[in-house]
Amino acid sequence: MAIDSQAKKLMSRWESLKLERSTTENAWQEIADNELGRRNFTSRRTPGETRMARIYDGTSKVAGEDLAGAIHSLMTSPSGPWFELRFERPELNEMQLAMRWLDAVEKRLQAALARPEANFNAQMSETYIDLVYFGTCGMFIDDNPAQGTLFSARPLSEIYVSENSAGRIDTVFLHFSFTARQAVQEFGKRDKRAMRNVENGRTEERAEYLHAIMPNEDYREGYFGDRGKKWSS
Repeated sequence: MAIDSQAKKLMSRWESLKLERSTTENAWQEIADNELGRRNFTSRRTPGETRMARIYDGTSKVAGEDLAGAIHSLMTSPSGPWFELRFERPELNEMQLAMRWLDAVEKRLQAALARPEANFNAQMSETYIDLVYFGTCGMFIDDNPAQGTLFSARPLSEIYVSENSAGRIDTVFLHFSFTARQAVQEFGKRDKRAMRNVENGRTEERAEYLHAIMPNEDYREGYFGDRGKKWSS
């Protein structure tokens, strides 16, 4: 019962955020239809449906994609290193042994981002397009035990956020769909509905999911387990 009650509260909170953003989504859909030719907010297109019908002049589309590409090259260039690490304490940056360790960490981070399986550069390209056209973007970073760190640019239509009293985003809702096969790959036996669908041959049947990430209200510093984690997911 406690889990059902918590789920209802999360659903209610997500519905409120969704309603609050409805006007913005109307504006985003106008931009998507007339300038970009892709992204869905208030409309749902079938696969293969024409997306460019309302674009009569491609100037803004080309300009926007050029700007996104320029930001990509300047901020997170795929052609070479685009960041370096330094210690917060200045005296450590003067220690040769500490800097050798930090250099090794930096190279490992760069290698992790460059892995084809991570798909970092392709996903960053999509986030910059969202940033140019809609003024914001979202990236999901997942640590997969079998595949390492994975990056996924999430459609803005899936993302709903809430700010704390300081104006910082501290709560994120992701509303998305999985096929039964994808759900079993992600959740395993915990998703009994998806398991039944796979067992019955309905591997491509879709279901909707809501993923909430927010501060842990029961957080206690120094505790082990769930109460020792600052974030709930």
